[in-house]
Amino acid sequence: MNAQNLIAVAFQCGVELTPAGDKIRYSGKIPDGLLDSLRKHKQEVLTYLIAEEKLAYFADLYEWDLDDLMDWYKNDYADIARLDLSQLLNVVRFYLENYDLCRCTDKN
Repeated sequence: MNAQNLIAVAFQCGVELTPAGDKIRYSGKIPDGLLDSLRKHKQEVLTYLIAEEKLAYFADLYEWDLDDLMDWYKNDYADIARLDLSQLLNVVRFYLENYDLCRCTDKN
């Protein structure tokens, strides 16, 4: 099971997962089997959660859809997770400003 699936299962069980340094915090009652899976895949889940948290910040900043940003950077979660926000700002800004489908053009 990959990180996204584990997070989705946790959500379906009413458990919220959040990154906390090198740990994963959760709220709600977590089933034992899910807890074992989260422990087994901790780094992958943590990387995903950190990347999602950072990209959510930029989705809000640019009024962009978080799912689109998550999809665009799906192969780069480890890089996104390790970058600080100022470095990531340059990456996201460059992408949004230079990727043709992201730019709004007024043809009038």
